[in-house]
Amino acid sequence: MRNIGSFGLYYTLFVWIILFITLIPKRKVSLILLVIMTYVTTIYCLILRAFPNSVVLHRIIDKRVVLTLLAVATAVQLILTEAGIHLAVTLASSVPLVLVHAVLWASFDAFEVESAKGELVPLTGHEESVAENFSDAV
Repeated sequence: MRNIGSFGLYYTLFVWIILFITLIPKRKVSLILLVIMTYVTTIYCLILRAFPNSVVLHRIIDKRVVLTLLAVATAVQLILTEAGIHLAVTLASSVPLVLVHAVLWASFDAFEVESAKGELVPLTGHEESVAENFSDAV
């Protein structure tokens, strides 16, 4: 389940894209409000990154609380604009996929090559094969 922490942004983007696509045909106002809330969330995250030592932003106002409030506000505005069924269908179809991926995806951090050294090791995986390929090329 640590993949949820690693891939959390990608999972959120996946759900957001599905919701965005389901809102395109019939719910233009809901789509515009979704984009506005995404913009507000992005601005907040950029402000957090711009001021990493801010006591107010990081200790007094917790990031999880603000992002939860923004998610709830987005859900409420989708329900009020009669797009609640789109939200429910999107969550019902995408959250199981996200959870299955989070459980089954093997983390690459679990695998470590002991003999690997050098700059190209992340690309090739073995230092010996890099040296052989380099000598063959010359």
